Amino acid sequence: MQITTIGLGQVGVSVGLALAKFKQDISLVGYDKDIAKQNFAQGLGACRKTYINRYDALKDADIVLLAVPYQEFKKILPEIKDDLKPTAVVMSFAPNKAQSAGLFQSVYAGKNHFIGLTVSYNSEYSRILDPGEVIEKDDLFSNTTIGISVPTGTDETALKYASDLVALLGAKVYYLDLLEADGIERTAHLFPQLVAGLALGATIQRPGWNDSRDTISQPYLNLAAAFGYEKAEDMANLLVDEQDMSLAMIDQLISSATALRGMVADKDEQSLAKYFSGLLEKKDATLAGRRSGRWEVSKEKEETKKGAAGFLRQLFFGNKKSGSR
Repeated sequence: MQITTIGLGQVGVSVGLALAKFKQDISLVGYDKDIAKQNFAQGLGACRKTYINRYDALKDADIVLLAVPYQEFKKILPEIKDDLKPTAVVMSFAPNKAQSAGLFQSVYAGKNHFIGLTVSYNSEYSRILDPGEVIEKDDLFSNTTIGISVPTGTDETALKYASDLVALLGAKVYYLDLLEADGIERTAHLFPQLVAGLALGATIQRPGWNDSRDTISQPYLNLAAAFGYEKAEDMANLLVDEQDMSLAMIDQLISSATALRGMVADKDEQSLAKYFSGLLEKKDATLAGRRSGRWEVSKEKEETKKGAAGFLRQLFFGNKKSGSR
């Protein structure tokens, strides 16, 4: 089997390093428009071959992994349409899964299958990284959960490719609806950057900032580190492309700030202390669960897991009552 990765950054290279141990069964091919990245990835052993011509990297691929930002994903998708063999499965790490799937179906019209992958990183690497810092590791996805999102009617073989890939990366599979995946990515990835950006804007743009910047504290540095993982144009596009979801996220932020302001205006120290104590408890539990990989599983989550077979039936055959596919 040939797996071709387009985009040899942190995600693309780490996937290649994880799969390198299976080189007897998998032929790893890499492509990046930056030749230096191609040479770096091949030197690490993240891919067996690289090609200057993208067509050569794609023409024999069974699985195509698009490890590129959403803006680049939208640009690449129609460009590679005629480079793929009919059975090739395209998997994307880019956000906006619902929009991505819709674009894919409009361009490919059933020729190939699309699968969205929602990843998180091994807790061993959960320390705060500067936005420009890159860690390529063969166990970057080990002991994590990777979400698989697919449009209704996706071929069972394509879905098996995805679940097998997740297993080879050392992760567990979590099946997600496309919109559910978008919601998770916005909450866990985009929302923190938005909050950090607003906080930066509220401080850096204030009068007197130049007198304060020499006394920046560690909390401020931690906050600033959360901003900049997405390029400015990519972040703007992500917010606008799913406008309703983005507005709901911003409304939630405003609601929380308004409630906090009300407690301060009322000089209600008891409510403020209770509010912050609750947040600290939830933060500590979340970080502990993230580091250990063990979470308290709610009854609702258990029922979700038990219903996976039903999810897959609907995925392949649609809702027979409504006649949809």
